[in-house]
Amino acid sequence: MATLRTSKGLAYWPHIFTPDTQFNSDGDYSVKFRVAGEDAINLQKKVDALGEESVQKAKTENPSKKIKLANVPYNEVLDETGNPTGQLEFKFKQKAKIQTKNGPMDMKVAVLDAKGTPITEPVNMANGSEVKVAFEPNLYYVPSSGAGVSLRLKAVQIINLIEYESNDFGFGEEEGYTHDNNNNNGSDNAQEDNEEFFGNNEDEEEEDF
Repeated sequence: MATLRTSKGLAYWPHIFTPDTQFNSDGDYSVKFRVAGEDAINLQKKVDALGEESVQKAKTENPSKKIKLANVPYNEVLDETGNPTGQLEFKFKQKAKIQTKNGPMDMKVAVLDAKGTPITEPVNMANGSEVKVAFEPNLYYVPSSGAGVSLRLKAVQIINLIEYESNDFGFGEEEGYTHDNNNNNGSDNAQEDNEEFFGNNEDEEEEDF
């Protein structure tokens, strides 16, 4: 399916540089994306329509079965007292490794700054950072849970970064070994991802929400 893009929203629990291995030994890239107002309504409508499309597809392919709608990949955000905040939280995820006929393939999430420049080294991205997300809808059907849509994370554009502080454990600067974290790994591919996910080519099939 065509790659889609969100409007600006807030990132929570981002795992976009290093995959999360808590529930999957191979790891998952993921981010929870919070948005409110008209932008939330528009994205919700699009996701709901994709869910219904998945149900109709499953019914066509399984005419003798009763197909139900699976859980949607978003939820309402509540405050500490259980009251609605007016935000919706969408879940985007991409497996860090997939199996192909030629063997396992490592997957990456493209990360760009506000100017569209690829970010090739991890940054300390905290909850509440403002981002846009590029994703690919994945229609699926599982008899036990129903037909639905998942949102495959393809790229993240960081508009406003909130950094968390790394813990230096109180150590000061000393003479001795130094480590250089700067390299150009993946810069060429990342530049291509910039053009693919957040370009302005009007001939592309991609859509913004």
